[in-house]
Amino acid sequence: MKRFLMLAGFALLLPACVHANDFHRVLTETQLEMRRSETLSDAARSTGSDALLDRFAALEDAVKGDPVLLEKTQRLHALARFQLIHGGRIGTLDLPPPVPTYRQPGAAGESCDSPLPLNTGEALELQMQPGESLWIRVQGSTEKAVGVTTRGSRLDTRLSAWPDCRELVADPIASADDSIGLQAELTLPTDKQTFWLVRLDNLGDQSGTVILGGVDFSLVQGSVTRSTGGTPVSNATVGMFRVVDGQYWIEGTTQVDAQGRYLIGYQQSGAYAFRTGNVWPTDPLGHEAWRDTPCASRFENSMFDCTLGQAQPTQIALNGGSATLDFALDSLGEVTGLVTDVATGAPLASTHIRLGINQHPDLGASTFTDATGRFRIGLTSGVDSYLIAEAMGYRSQLYNGIDCPQQSCNLSSGTPVRNNPASPVLRADFALSPAPRLDVEVRIGGALAPQSEFFTLTLFDPAGTAVYAHSFYGSRFSLEDLAAGSYRVRIESNRAYSQLHGFYPDSADTFRKAHSELKECPCRSASVTPRSTSGRSSSWCGDRSRVAARWLWRSGSTRTC
Repeated sequence: MKRFLMLAGFALLLPACVHANDFHRVLTETQLEMRRSETLSDAARSTGSDALLDRFAALEDAVKGDPVLLEKTQRLHALARFQLIHGGRIGTLDLPPPVPTYRQPGAAGESCDSPLPLNTGEALELQMQPGESLWIRVQGSTEKAVGVTTRGSRLDTRLSAWPDCRELVADPIASADDSIGLQAELTLPTDKQTFWLVRLDNLGDQSGTVILGGVDFSLVQGSVTRSTGGTPVSNATVGMFRVVDGQYWIEGTTQVDAQGRYLIGYQQSGAYAFRTGNVWPTDPLGHEAWRDTPCASRFENSMFDCTLGQAQPTQIALNGGSATLDFALDSLGEVTGLVTDVATGAPLASTHIRLGINQHPDLGASTFTDATGRFRIGLTSGVDSYLIAEAMGYRSQLYNGIDCPQQSCNLSSGTPVRNNPASPVLRADFALSPAPRLDVEVRIGGALAPQSEFFTLTLFDPAGTAVYAHSFYGSRFSLEDLAAGSYRVRIESNRAYSQLHGFYPDSADTFRKAHSELKECPCRSASVTPRSTSGRSSSWCGDRSRVAARWLWRSGSTRTC
């Protein structure tokens, strides 16, 4: 299987299983398109954004068998959604133009003992080969912190730091990968040591230019621990955002060390917000923005996910001084329950249980009931979530006991499920009622429509507002889980016109059948006018304009032109 996407005038072919080398090429090209999209007009940007998000979906599907590549793709995807959908921006650093650096074989940079020099306030332009590593000696000029960054580079890079060459046998003091997009950024303290040895790695199988800059940073530090017991969260990350005219600009991310401690540097003064995340989705923790504001996802590069609740992130004024911000994260609980038939009490197996957030339906989880009608599902965040149970032949139902038809379900009308560390196991039971169902049978010229015919079914409420639409092939279609009320039905085809029928499902009528008699249009441009019981009429043919004629329909009756 292969996926084929068009974006910005060129074609991209994605095989079902992406090799790591191809993956880095595709991902770096995708990041470049993200940068270009910021310069487009509104309409062009919207089109380009849709194509980019489609590309990410295809990439995630292609690399789902490789957890490392999948994690990298998901993180860049989260940044793309923050930037392209939620109005976020990527911040910039004040650096001089990079100086081209040409290296000969055996020259400085090839070993820890002979590193390339880099001072703060400088930027180097380096040509790197696939999989190559370079050693850099970074010299700070203040007692605050020194930043090393590859912002502005196209390649997928990683930075790792050691105090000196004698300690290379140990793990690096700090490491950074995918700090902002595919670029890396490290913040290193200079209060006790003014220089650091940093290894720059090109992670992809392609050559290109890397921009390496040294920056004087002011320092923000702290820790990320569990609220119960105070143990460090060793795989936690922290994101830093500058607030400009109410808009969040991501200025950097960092990963904590084994003790849960983090360092992150800033260059520009202003109002900032901070949040936590984690690298791998294995630890069920409720991430938050400082202070105590729950976030709906684990990706620290998106602040939008921390604005979905009633509380909003606290802004901190930073004007060149240092700050200490500590986070204590709650463990996430789970929900258990039983789904039964409201009339008989019989358990309902294979019921779909969805856990969602009203403002962000993409964030959540789902599961199915077992043979005894029981389910167990873990909470995904500390943001208020809503549970809905969906079973074939039954009304969908929100917790707690609120029917929620599929075509007009508002999650927030249910009772929210809230994480409570003191009671980690919550209970939510459902008793479902049988659902009314509309069966549609379509005939053309008296004969059942062939399977190759394509139709669109639309339901209108009494005010004339379309409340449901679905397309299907063939002569028959069933619509379940209708809300009680009166509707009009419209069926459209590219070569036939339809009457509008009204039908009235209620709690006692669980089955209705509509026979829609369609007449073929003489040609695509022809106009056919149906007789109307209300004295009003309008025409419809291949141009797919609306039928406004009002036809009253009761079960079993058929109107024809």
